[in-house]
Amino acid sequence: MRFSIRIKGANGMKNKISIMLASLLILGSLIACTGEDMKEKISNYENHKEVDSGEEKVTREISYSEDNAPKEIDISNDVEKYFKGYNGQFKLYDMENNVYFIYSENELSRRTCPASTYKILKSLIALQTGVVEDENTMKKWDGKKRFIPQWNKDHTLSSAITNSVVWYFQEVARDIGRERMQKHIDEVGYGNGVIGDKIDMFWLDESLKISVDEQLEFITRLHREELPFDKENIQKVKTMLIDEETKESIFAGKTGTFLENNDSPLGWYVGYAVANEKPYSFVTRIEKAKSGESGKITGPIAKEITKEILKELDIIN
Repeated sequence: MRFSIRIKGANGMKNKISIMLASLLILGSLIACTGEDMKEKISNYENHKEVDSGEEKVTREISYSEDNAPKEIDISNDVEKYFKGYNGQFKLYDMENNVYFIYSENELSRRTCPASTYKILKSLIALQTGVVEDENTMKKWDGKKRFIPQWNKDHTLSSAITNSVVWYFQEVARDIGRERMQKHIDEVGYGNGVIGDKIDMFWLDESLKISVDEQLEFITRLHREELPFDKENIQKVKTMLIDEETKESIFAGKTGTFLENNDSPLGWYVGYAVANEKPYSFVTRIEKAKSGESGKITGPIAKEITKEILKELDIIN
């Protein structure tokens, strides 16, 4: 059994979430009004929607079931334009409605270097072990000139996250030590869990690897405060990740850039948003530009792509 919902308008994505909720309400009515036979059929029900964007028609398949299994919406046709020629992936979780929005589904489980997105977990470990007391814990710059000017000064944990200061987190990693670092990585179940030979480089040298799916699970657990750390420490890290905040919304996350391997550069943005008290988690990963395209692969680019997609989904302004 299937039915269609058709939307007329210039923007095919603006009412996606409200349409999905309406569809679920209709589905609930159908279940309530029919017998057991219909309930059996409805468990494998697929809602086929066609959206007329004004220029082209976009077709999406959404699978629903009677249980609490999450639903998925493939938005590849709608958001590919934001990747501007990059190979990339995107996944967003609507926590309130248990719905995933995905782009490039086949690549979401592939693991790559987390780069500076690992600083989210490392900050939690540093706070939990007492290596840093709080977000204001200062470390002195060693006087060595580095290629990013913002790194060439003293930093706190908070400013080091904001500016993605590698030397600060390398010192933190050495202070934590291999045994405690491995223990917490294992408890969280972070990616492949491999530290490698260098305690102060493993998140940058491709020893540690993680997928988009795993990043999304991790950042969702962070937002829900379900990770195995004191809630006070989780709340501190969540606050330090905030990029933009208004009375109605929060946009928070961490960039990551991996350029050591010229054949496989990476840009990450991992974070969460809250819009009108509704929480979302998301991950964007961009990789080597497609044939014929050029441009840098960096975390800030992944962040801008993320913002454009969230605006398209009407989550942020």
